[in-house]
Amino acid sequence: MIIKDSDNCNLKKLQSFNLPIIKSINHLLELLDISPEDEKKYLYPDNRKKNLYHEYNIPKKNGGIRKLEIPDDKIKFIQKAINRVILSNFNMPNSCIGYMRGKSIVDNAIPHLEAKTLRKFDIKDFFSVY
Repeated sequence: MIIKDSDNCNLKKLQSFNLPIIKSINHLLELLDISPEDEKKYLYPDNRKKNLYHEYNIPKKNGGIRKLEIPDDKIKFIQKAINRVILSNFNMPNSCIGYMRGKSIVDNAIPHLEAKTLRKFDIKDFFSVY
């Protein structure tokens, strides 16, 4: 979230979540160590499809094809910078298990052991970029 100094409500909220105060796009680019050239190449819609991800198809165990969208090395760098500078500082609630370092599907299942029903969903193309 990009905010102005006068927006005290948002400032306090960001601080309460231990998130950085980002005052402008240029400030964000500086925090993430993104050059002006990379900003144009990776962050604007005209260039995104060809520069962000590369598609690969691999066979599924039970037949069919799984489409993988692998990020370009520079996008991986930008994603890791966002994680390091912004997201890793965010204090997630204990109930959030997915993608947490040191947590597993077993950790996710434990709170649901006594449940009468369990619903499982497989959302088609959930991680699709395009």
